[in-house]
Order: sequence, then structure tokens, then C-alpha cells
Amino acid sequence: MRRTPADTIPIESAIGPGSAVAAKAMRFFVCIGLLTFQGFATPSTLRAAEDSTSRAAADAAKANRPRIVCVQRVRRDGQEAGSVRLIFDGAKTYEIQDDGLRWITVYANDVVTLLDRQAQVRCEIQFAELMDLRDRTIQAGRSSPNPQTLGLDRQPTFQNGRYQLRFGDENRSVQYNVLAEKHPEPGLAEAYRRFADTALCLSLAQRQTPIPPFARFAIGQAIAKDGKTPKQVEITINASSKPSHWTTQSDFVPFDKATEKDIKTFAGMQKLYRLVSYEQFTAGGR
Repeated sequence: MRRTPADTIPIESAIGPGSAVAAKAMRFFVCIGLLTFQGFATPSTLRAAEDSTSRAAADAAKANRPRIVCVQRVRRDGQEAGSVRLIFDGAKTYEIQDDGLRWITVYANDVVTLLDRQAQVRCEIQFAELMDLRDRTIQAGRSSPNPQTLGLDRQPTFQNGRYQLRFGDENRSVQYNVLAEKHPEPGLAEAYRRFADTALCLSLAQRQTPIPPFARFAIGQAIAKDGKTPKQVEITINASSKPSHWTTQSDFVPFDKATEKDIKTFAGMQKLYRLVSYEQFTAGGR
């Protein structure tokens, strides 16, 4: 599946040989300002479990449901590398890749729906399953020989108007530098955090593996706590003789007629597309 343009970097090269246990299940992969890593299970093997903290936050946000569009543009080493459009529509968030030519993901309170426009099929993954995978991923990270090299238990600092976090060592490291802003749209900060966390967990389930997700979780929570959303996410990966630098720029724009039409189209897809298992869905190329 092609969620975003990116290169894959062996985790052994990124965090050193001391993390061989974690390396069996993880590899670096950078995507649209979100960093994730290869998971330890697929949705068919996940255990359903409630995440009371996430649900409480979602319930609290119901009174302030945002309705706005976020356009994200990605650059790698100064060159354009892709774009994603996010539609925040109350309790749902739509993620449209490649201008919606094929892959569309719908995030709702209890379920994430994957849509394949070409094959006209859909797959559903329970939100509780993704949260369970997140918790077990954290546990697996803690069992690695050097969990700190994975970014576990690291908290961002706020310097010069940006959230910053670095993990790894002096030779192999990942550096986050995030500019965030407050937006007048009600409930947007919490809605964006919930979307970002769920998208990270989905990438774990799909084994689309960017950088270990722990630092991104921490940054997202800090930004949402301050009532902000990311404006610019800069990620520098020092894992070879030539560092890689990624930048994601996010711009929020109001709803228009085209957005309203897209939402109706996506709702029709969810009703009409044939429901298939996760294994069948991924066999189609995702």
C-alpha cells in the first residue's frame, strides 16, 4: 500500500546494533509528518480492548466537533514528496491520499474504514483493536535492550517557539522540530491528536513502518494539551552518511461545495462497497 511517499531505512542502521530485538519487528519509514514503525501483529490477531483515556477524551470533544479541511504537503530534502487532504467533519475524519484516486481512510469514534476505490471494497478495523496494538507495542518497546534509543519515555521541550525531541545516539538519531499554532475551530486540537494517534496505530497494524512511534505520541499529546495543531513538522534522520530531512506543511481551509460533495461520495462508498476481511483488502495492493 502507498499511504505516502517515503524511503525505508533498516532500523539497525538507525538505532544501532544494541536494539536487535526490536529490529526484528521494526524498520524506519517516514510518512506525511507522522512516524510509525512495524507492528507486532495484524488486525486479525489483535485483542479487542477498551482504551478509557482515549474514549474519555473523545467524549469530552463531542461538544466541540470541528468542521474544517487540512491540506498537508510533504517535502523530502527540499523536493516535493506528496500531499494528503484531511477532512475533519464532526466525529469523523477523512484521509484522502493521491487526490482520492484510490485509497481513502475514514476515522470514526469506534471504527476505522479503509476504502479501495478501484476494487470497490472496504475493510473495517475496530478502534479498540488499534489502541490495544498501541499498548502492546509500548510493552514490546520496553522489553528491548535499549528502549531509550526508540524514544520511549522521552518528552518534547519547547524552545524558540517549537516543540523539539531527539532520540537515538550521537551517530544515529531522529530529530523532531515542530511548529504548532492555536486554531479558532472548536475542538480541532483534540480531534487532530486523536486522528494522528489512530493513524499511527493503523500504520502499525498495516506494517507500514516509519520511525518508532513513541516520540510522535509524546509530541502530539503535548501539542494538544496546549490547544494547538501542527503547522510545520520537520524530521531529520541521521542514519547514514547523508542525513534525510522531511518537512510537512499543514494549512487549514474552510469547507466548500467540493468538500461537501466528497463527504457524500465517501458515505456512499461505505454503504455500497463490498465488505472484505483485512487479509483480502491487503491482497488487493494495500
